[in-house]
Amino acid sequence: MKTASLFVLFLALFQPSLLSAVETQPVGMTVVEMKKLHFEFMKAQKSEVKAVEHQQKMQMDELKASQRAQLREWEEKEKTALKDFTAKKPKGPEMRSYIQNRKERRNALLKLQQDEMDKKRQDHTNQINRIRYDHSVKLKTFMDHLSRKEKPPENLWPGAGQGG
Repeated sequence: MKTASLFVLFLALFQPSLLSAVETQPVGMTVVEMKKLHFEFMKAQKSEVKAVEHQQKMQMDELKASQRAQLREWEEKEKTALKDFTAKKPKGPEMRSYIQNRKERRNALLKLQQDEMDKKRQDHTNQINRIRYDHSVKLKTFMDHLSRKEKPPENLWPGAGQGG
């Protein structure tokens, strides 16, 4: 910035005819300003990814707690049903059949819960990948603006234009 000011001063003293041409052209960003802006941009992108990852972790914790409660409730119902069934004094083959069916029902519930967990994990992975791809595209555009010593538009910054 000092160099540009000295140059303008020099022109004002020795070449007044060129002064008007120099004053109308915008002075580009300095290297220090560009590095600082780049650092802040990268920090903002990293913060956005961390915030989304934290939100996803909270969602997974809620899902796990919900599934534990669902399994606990299912086991209580099955325990009551088993007591009712054994009160009828079933014979060996009936008892084996009931226990085998109970195992299959429990395994089906666990499989359903595991599928739900896998789908949620995949959705989270896809969301993070979309954000990272978006960040890479925006970073390229951001760097193009910096290479021309222009201030990049605000809509490139993470969270810009998302409306809350």
